Amino acid sequence: MSTVSVYPEEVNEYFLRASGAGEVPDASATGVAGSHVCGAALRLTLRIDAASQRITEARFRAAGCGYLIAAASLLTEILSEITVAEATLLTTMLESVIAEQLGEFPAEKRHCAVLCRDGLGSALTAYRTSLETEWSGDEALICTCFGVS
Repeated sequence: MSTVSVYPEEVNEYFLRASGAGEVPDASATGVAGSHVCGAALRLTLRIDAASQRITEARFRAAGCGYLIAAASLLTEILSEITVAEATLLTTMLESVIAEQLGEFPAEKRHCAVLCRDGLGSALTAYRTSLETEWSGDEALICTCFGVS
């Protein structure tokens, strides 16, 4: 007995696998994003190694369609073992990266990739804010990505 999917093959694979689903315990950063288009929501949690500024674990929770689940699943795979600076750069091109990996989303589902971008941006902003709040050096904090003063 075969199953029929309403999603393209690549999207369906990531949707069914949903790698990265869940939450990082004691996360270094949490980002949230929501869509007014369909009511979908995304929560992205990251564990970041303070010394290397590497994302060592990324997980998501989502309420939405298979396109959102697939995009978030891909995002958590990409984020694993990249630096905070690389993740910041990724926010500028994430929608294109998702389209390259999963295929172009239908026009009415493109906001799912935007949700992932916004969730990542929210998590990175939360992380930078936590660094600024925790900073206790005598000199000005110049770069929160690398803790440079």
